[in-house]
Amino acid sequence: MKFHVAGIKCSKCIQKIEDLPKSIEGLVDVRVNIANGMTVVQIDPQSGSFSRVADAIRKLGFLPEPIQNDSQEELARKKELRQDLIRLAIVGACAGNIMTFSFANYFGQVGVGAQWMNYLSLILFLPVLFYGGIPFYQGAYLALKGKTISVDTPITIAFVFGSICSIWSLFTNRDLIYFDSLSGFLFLILLSRWFQKRLQRHFLSKMQSLNFAGVLRTFRKQNEEWVAVPGPALQEKDLIQIREGEIVPADVHLVSASGLFDFSFLTGESMPRSFTRGMHVPAGTRCLSQLPLEAEVASKPESSEFARLMQEIREGALHKVRALNLADRAARILLITVFTLATLFLLVYWQIDPEQAIARSLALVILACPCAMAFGTPLALSFALKKSVENGILIKSADVFEKLATSKNIFLDKTGTITTNRFRVVRTAPENMSAELVEIILQLEVLSHHPIAFAIREFFSDKKWVRGPVAPVIEFDDHIETPGVGVSGLYGGRLYEVKRAGVHQEEKRVGLFRDGVLICELFLSEELLPGTESSLEDLRQRGYSVTLVSGDHKNFVCELGQQLGISQDRCFGELSPLDKAMMVGTSSNTVMIGDGVNDSLALQKAQVGIAVRGSVEIALRTADIYLLHQGIGAVPVLFDLAHRVKGMLRKNITISLIYNSVGGIAALLGYVNPFVAALLMPISSGIILFNSWWESRS
Repeated sequence: MKFHVAGIKCSKCIQKIEDLPKSIEGLVDVRVNIANGMTVVQIDPQSGSFSRVADAIRKLGFLPEPIQNDSQEELARKKELRQDLIRLAIVGACAGNIMTFSFANYFGQVGVGAQWMNYLSLILFLPVLFYGGIPFYQGAYLALKGKTISVDTPITIAFVFGSICSIWSLFTNRDLIYFDSLSGFLFLILLSRWFQKRLQRHFLSKMQSLNFAGVLRTFRKQNEEWVAVPGPALQEKDLIQIREGEIVPADVHLVSASGLFDFSFLTGESMPRSFTRGMHVPAGTRCLSQLPLEAEVASKPESSEFARLMQEIREGALHKVRALNLADRAARILLITVFTLATLFLLVYWQIDPEQAIARSLALVILACPCAMAFGTPLALSFALKKSVENGILIKSADVFEKLATSKNIFLDKTGTITTNRFRVVRTAPENMSAELVEIILQLEVLSHHPIAFAIREFFSDKKWVRGPVAPVIEFDDHIETPGVGVSGLYGGRLYEVKRAGVHQEEKRVGLFRDGVLICELFLSEELLPGTESSLEDLRQRGYSVTLVSGDHKNFVCELGQQLGISQDRCFGELSPLDKAMMVGTSSNTVMIGDGVNDSLALQKAQVGIAVRGSVEIALRTADIYLLHQGIGAVPVLFDLAHRVKGMLRKNITISLIYNSVGGIAALLGYVNPFVAALLMPISSGIILFNSWWESRS
């Protein structure tokens, strides 16, 4: 179930909510989207209760609202924004009028008139005190309850202390009345936070958009022309065109006479499926037909099972990421340092000038805000996640960027990872085979779904075998296919087998055996996926060590490794899945790239596991990353993103520290008063935003 939680300001707030499963029975998991406050709650149906979770979130000082659909989600966000604007408007109106009343006193009015102006200011100040300051009181209360401090703590102390002093001075006829300054200060702080929240929501929600359908270019028929549109723009009954290699963006009904689709992304099924006119084709399948297909959209993209899967990946991508926790701790250390420094300065400078001591300490607390530091990290990670999806890379957790930046050893599976997983018969021995032998081979392979069987049937379908008489009708007894071995059958009282006969240079040998004696051979080769050689060369130039691991014959693996520029001592063949896992597990700083199912053990043992085949849902249970496009062309992009994120995080933190240090010193020296500090407060966030935008342009 989803909740929209209002009142979330930073990653510390998120941590409080996501830690609830530790204290609530039956609560399995809580995930908060930092971009929009949407919270996904998972409970145990037997012992959990959504109402109990909502009460717990409410006790933490937040306002949870159940969400049933997308329209309610949008309404909840608008409601929170409207409440913020109402609070800002009330405080702004009161502050403006209080300043108007104060002008009379500033221009020399004394006596009863001045006293009445002060009382009117107090009346207008009460809504500011008891309504405008509520968000700060809640933040300070939560911090104290958690035995820590937040940026709201010093602001609350300063504001409440100043309010009490001003009210006491009013009723004791003293001059220390600061209703105008306090209300103006609170208005500027609320305005700065509103502006900052808008920036965060806008940029994070934009950069966290991991709905893969959103980055698909789909051709929709408009005015008898095919026009490229983004996936989410599709509506029910739209007529679209699906081209070879494209992923179907929504559930559709096929309009073309027939079409071939790959279901491996959804189910892991390697065999393509053939569909005819009117049949339902689910979103997430890949078109394999050479000619463009026409289809009618059955429902909006967001209602498909494919969209649900993408939503789960999106919600988990920034869930409890280590970098976010580190940024939050760094921000908390900065806040404690600033608060301690402000307190010490207040105590020391009070002996010299109490009014300036309060003003400068308050300016320091306001200006040296750690929000930009905490905000910069999710922004950088969201940028990397968005770029990943644009390059056909699905990330289970943004933690992988930090791990990739320290990885040096790459283990690479062969079949289906760098090869097409399709075989091609290149020649036979003898070169001219009798029609009878060809018929025997074809009848043995007639029902097999193995890639080699497809290659054999395709090869002989394109040949005219005319040597000798026409082949007799052949029927086999005890026709058996043994996985990993081959096919066999009895014909004329003799045992015929088609099975592996070894490796010759870069070719696989498959032989036809009669009673155990080899009578002819077929030589097959695997095609490298496009971009494999250039990608591996790129990785080697970056200093990565690449190891080729496979279950195929060692000679064949070594020959392929030599072709790819991988040294012989880094090529290993005839390995079982357990052997691969042991090799990966005994190495350090490893990345394993392989099949999401067959190589699942090795993917789990690696520091980062990258799956290139199989159902994405199953693959991401053991792997950290799933490559949507065939081959390893996206891997150099992935490493590049990891290093760019690392550099961006360092730069954002450096900018934040420099800004806070310079601003803090200026505040203590008296060059910045609380009003100016409130105006300058969002500048650090603006600088972080500009830097992140600048870094993300390419």
